Amino acid sequence: MGSVLGVDIGTAAIKIVEIKKTSTLPKLINYGILRSNTHLDRPNSAIQSSALKIAEKETADLLKILIREAGFKAKEAIASIPVFSAFITLLEMP
Repeated sequence: MGSVLGVDIGTAAIKIVEIKKTSTLPKLINYGILRSNTHLDRPNSAIQSSALKIAEKETADLLKILIREAGFKAKEAIASIPVFSAFITLLEMP
């Protein structure tokens, strides 16, 4: 099996890790972080907020920059979702 990317698009940065499965434990191959305040031309420099939509074009551009600059090789990715986009509740069962 090849490596896989883990992608976290936060409010102020995009973080990516590249992990490969070995016979014993996962192995960190590469990682990178790109802070939005150095690349976005907007006053608040946020990639996403509690609004329902992220800045799609800017986020895609930042992902391309980070993947190119860090030299990631994996072709598959797993992404996280922000807490405000998730539905979480506790259920009491009898």
